[in-house]
Amino acid sequence: MKREINVTVLLDSVFHEDGGAMFSRVPKSMWSKELKPDSSNKVPVAVRTLLLKTPKKNILVDTGLGTRLTTRMKRNLKIRKNPALVEELRRHGVERADVHCVILTHLHPDHSGGCVMESADGTLIPAFPNAEYIVQKGEFLAGSYPSVVETRMYNQDDFLPLHEAGRLRLLEGDEELIPGVHLLLTPGHTRHHQSVLIDTDEERFFYPGDLVPTTHHLKLTWNMAFDLYPKENAVKKKDILNFSSREGWIVIFPHDTRHIMGKVQRVELESFHVIPTQEKR
Repeated sequence: MKREINVTVLLDSVFHEDGGAMFSRVPKSMWSKELKPDSSNKVPVAVRTLLLKTPKKNILVDTGLGTRLTTRMKRNLKIRKNPALVEELRRHGVERADVHCVILTHLHPDHSGGCVMESADGTLIPAFPNAEYIVQKGEFLAGSYPSVVETRMYNQDDFLPLHEAGRLRLLEGDEELIPGVHLLLTPGHTRHHQSVLIDTDEERFFYPGDLVPTTHHLKLTWNMAFDLYPKENAVKKKDILNFSSREGWIVIFPHDTRHIMGKVQRVELESFHVIPTQEKR
């Protein structure tokens, strides 16, 4: 079956996060050799989303930070290039109303902050008025009723208005959304995190979300402090990267400022290497 799917990576923003948070238990003496922190121990983090264009549908994968950022947030995170997602979409001929579907890997603010926008009267409404928003049911419940550990990881204003407007579709497991676009459960960062496998006529692309946020996290034991289930994340990451390496998938890294995408190869027992690939338009 022919699958006409055009894959484009969009840059929503770049912010700065604490290096210890990005690399968790990895000693600074190790991770700082690969990514030099600033005087505040912060490192640059990209926020990339994905646009999938087919003859019949425009599909957005994740929505970035959004526009509802306070001055304090912008200052603390040293955010630049935000908001850029709508401009990026427009550059590729897509307006807000042209998006038919939004896939959310999970509901942390850097992936779901752009789901809603303020209307003229200050009400929060879907930012993509004609889109169906798709997320795992377990992820929605975790964000709606977070545990003590998860409370600061979710902003319910990012997604509850979608539920109230009847725009959320809640999945329970893997699903082929349309021919060639597969949603896969990849637990670890959150219990119900999902990733996206795109099977085009030319290549297979894999958007891991925060399963593999940067090329630095191709080391299986390098996790983020934000990974709620680090052991589960490492096991799933190993399985996915082994398969990706064998099958020649192009992996897209949502938070890497230097490498957008590439094919991965195993170089050591617990580590993979990326061969950068030119972005496919």
